[in-house]
Amino acid sequence: MEECNQVLEKNNKPHPRTCAICGIGPCSKMLNDIANQLTGANSKDKYTQEEIDKIAKVCQEVNRAYSISIGDDSQYTWEDAPDWQKETVRLGVLFHLNNPDAVASDSHDEWLKVKRKEGWSYGPVKDPEKKQHPCYVIYEDLPKEQQIKDHLFMSVVKAMRK
Repeated sequence: MEECNQVLEKNNKPHPRTCAICGIGPCSKMLNDIANQLTGANSKDKYTQEEIDKIAKVCQEVNRAYSISIGDDSQYTWEDAPDWQKETVRLGVLFHLNNPDAVASDSHDEWLKVKRKEGWSYGPVKDPEKKQHPCYVIYEDLPKEQQIKDHLFMSVVKAMRK
């Protein structure tokens, strides 16, 4: 995919998360710029975009399998996941790659930080259009089933580190 520095647009207005060239999500340069802003480090020095995507795909599929096991069949496969969701997973991977001593609650705290910057808030049902999510609470207030997702995510990234 071609990397760009062009003006980004979505629905004829600036949108910081959609590449104007590919139109389907952030290019690798954009993703690394976002990661640098959030983590203060540059994972591209250690991991290629392909390697980050490989880890992110496994994280998504583990989350999906676990979700199905607890009766939640709303999670998409990596291939079918919307671009905003893939970006969220990639950022979580980058967070753990750049912060190898982070624990599961740190993972959730970082997710909350990202969601806050993107304008999300608490809502009883996950609704990307309204930017509402039932897990938009502090880690200690998450149901155990949701806390386990953070443990699984962290464990997958740690297992797949170089």
